[in-house]
Amino acid sequence: YEAEIPDGYDMNNLSDDMNSVQKVIRQRLTDKGFTEATVSLSGENRVTVEIPQITNPEEAVQTLGTTAQLTFLDADGKEWLSGSDIKKASYGYGNPTNGMSDQHYVEVQFTSEGQKKFAEATGNIAARTDGTNIMAIVMDNQVISSPSVSSQIDSDSCVISGSFTRDSTSELADLINAGQIPFS
Repeated sequence: YEAEIPDGYDMNNLSDDMNSVQKVIRQRLTDKGFTEATVSLSGENRVTVEIPQITNPEEAVQTLGTTAQLTFLDADGKEWLSGSDIKKASYGYGNPTNGMSDQHYVEVQFTSEGQKKFAEATGNIAARTDGTNIMAIVMDNQVISSPSVSSQIDSDSCVISGSFTRDSTSELADLINAGQIPFS
């Protein structure tokens, strides 16, 4: 596969974005049961995928060739944000908010429009009284994380924390980043 770089793209982001693409393709292959497939970067903007014992190469091309779709949903399935509302997600370790012990976490930074949508979403979800106070982060129709929401967050960033390892936190940040990659 070769990334189609749009006009005006900041080439300084290409290496990080291609690493995110590689991880999304690897995740899609694993989800489809192709656990022995290899996914490697070649050159600046290419990804080589090798799948042993594949029976339908066209299906694999369709599955892997689409741009990752990232959405943030409430328990009723209402979409509040999409990948275009995210500036960047990054892995961190430490004490992200007061009163917490050192731990692995993901920090998500929003666009200005994304901040407004996120504030509305978290206010709505936190106000629920039926125990469905979660926001599902969904990549290609698969839930990749579903953090609970206890209060409205009106900020240009948020922290997702929980019982993460360094690898699981790093992977979640990469998947969120892949949902807002600006090329196909």
